[in-house]
Amino acid sequence: MAQKIIGLDLGSHAVKAVLVSTGLRSVQVLDVHEEPISARQGGEDPLDAALEVALAVLRRRGWIHYPVAVVLPGTLGSYRLLKFPFPDARRIGQAVVFEADGQFPVSLEALEHDHMVLPPHGNEGRALVVATRQELIARVSTALSQAHIDVKLVTVSPLALAQVMVGTPVIVPEAESGEESSDPVTLVVDIGHRSTEMLALGAKGPYTARVLRRGGVHVTRALAKVLDVDLARAETYKLKEAFLPAADDPPPAPEALRACRAVAQALEPLVRELEHTRIWLRAEYGYAVTSIRLMGGGSRLRGLSGYLQEQLELPVSAGEIQPVGGLRKHTGRDWTQAAAALGGAVGAHRRPMVQLFTEAASGAEAGGWLLEKLPTVAAMGLAIIAFGALDTMARLSALDAQEQAYRAELGDATESVFGEKLYDETAIQARLSAVGGQDLTSFVAKRGAVEILATIVKASTPEGPKPAAGAAGLDGAPVDPATGMPVSSGPGLVNGHPVDDVAPYSGPLAGRGYTITGPDGEPVGDGDDDDDEEGEGEEAAIGPGPDSGIAWDDELYFKAVDIRPMKIAITASALRTSAKERLDIELKSKIACIKSISSGGKTRSENDRKVWEFEIDHDCFHGQLEGQS
Repeated sequence: MAQKIIGLDLGSHAVKAVLVSTGLRSVQVLDVHEEPISARQGGEDPLDAALEVALAVLRRRGWIHYPVAVVLPGTLGSYRLLKFPFPDARRIGQAVVFEADGQFPVSLEALEHDHMVLPPHGNEGRALVVATRQELIARVSTALSQAHIDVKLVTVSPLALAQVMVGTPVIVPEAESGEESSDPVTLVVDIGHRSTEMLALGAKGPYTARVLRRGGVHVTRALAKVLDVDLARAETYKLKEAFLPAADDPPPAPEALRACRAVAQALEPLVRELEHTRIWLRAEYGYAVTSIRLMGGGSRLRGLSGYLQEQLELPVSAGEIQPVGGLRKHTGRDWTQAAAALGGAVGAHRRPMVQLFTEAASGAEAGGWLLEKLPTVAAMGLAIIAFGALDTMARLSALDAQEQAYRAELGDATESVFGEKLYDETAIQARLSAVGGQDLTSFVAKRGAVEILATIVKASTPEGPKPAAGAAGLDGAPVDPATGMPVSSGPGLVNGHPVDDVAPYSGPLAGRGYTITGPDGEPVGDGDDDDDEEGEGEEAAIGPGPDSGIAWDDELYFKAVDIRPMKIAITASALRTSAKERLDIELKSKIACIKSISSGGKTRSENDRKVWEFEIDHDCFHGQLEGQS
């Protein structure tokens, strides 16, 4: 018997609802509806606003009695790709909870989480873990259950997209791609209103996901500023008139040219994150991004596919829906924005990749359960009454112990602030009032950690466009097409610099694409290509000079960044050891609030890359951020 299910995508800009009819062997699309979320008063929670609009849509269209599959925005989820020394799926399922513990900012006990075992990579097993706060799931299930709506599934947008997206990546020969023993993946880029979701999708399903808090609204704001109009007019201009010209297009009119520049500048962080994600997937997990598929309302910007293809040198096209599980009546529709809602409905009918809805997080009332279990409850009633008094005494004892613990904590806190332990509310208020005349705004941070992180990324990003394969390097030296690395540009030169300008070294670096010649034009070096623990024979002394900055062929990226009030701990990875010194110089010269940079230990090798840790002493929450220090 056919059953109808609704996929409900609770976006930040609009709610998308897809009604499907599910049979034994097919899923048929019946209707698709999109409802914008109007501007709300400041401070209102976006999820509550989306739920309010969703309930209004279901009531108005007469869908209130159908079960729903809820798709949360990708920003409400957290994603971890875990590695295991064994590929067995059963063992991975047993160990994934222990491995995931400590991977998230809060305890797993406060999260609803699920995982999917990925195809093994050699002898290594992998699992994708997705988690979100229990409080969010409870809010969603409570709002829908109060309207007598049956919730079948709660998942996140990237994994809902994976249920229905075409996952066959472009296969590029190793000789052309430069990738060895890498799994090809397609990077699905869903550009939403406030965020962009990136999903690495292989032939057998999703591999990992990332979320960038930047979307179409940032392009709208850039247009509003350059055109000197309000956001509503800028949004209309973006949808109807804005575009990104191709390299061979004639120059647009002056006003259109200003708008094109504003759009390109607003998209720079997205392009940079796509390139960083590509490097991260290849270096950390051996996944080679061979193509990009665009989804979301932001992908409708004219010329975006061609612009990204020029910037990233990858095939870029619109995403497609695959006829999974007998999917019917889906052709001829624009699924740019509603694909996640469709994926939620398909997942609820078949088998979801990630299920975040459980009894513990549903917040459902106990009435239905009691009716079903009434005989058992009646049999247990006498035992419950008999032990009720003992249970009450135990609870009171626990409350007393908890009160004593809070009192001790209050005493320690007031002693650290006032120099003495205070337990009376009146005394604490009096001490706080004594500093009422001071300017407390000086203690408020001028900026947040996200702005500091953006400044660090900007300072460490290479200047200028990324060189094409076979073109000249950033310092003028030619680039080896096979390796993408600079080679010598003449006798007595290293990467375009005189030999006297670089430190001595031992061992040739032919494997890196370097060739070093002396004044007579003959190669210099002892022929020893082995690295040792002391770093002899490494490429640390080769490459751009100390003041030349970070180069594209360094392939620098940050594996971990921990921003604290006075210190920033960073784990970095690059192809060259010399990038370490040049990164220090770039950060010190471009970020004024950095006081000092100290290394946490020796540089180590991982998968033919150099990895190191360092700490930054700073005052970036209060002091001057950018500029010469």
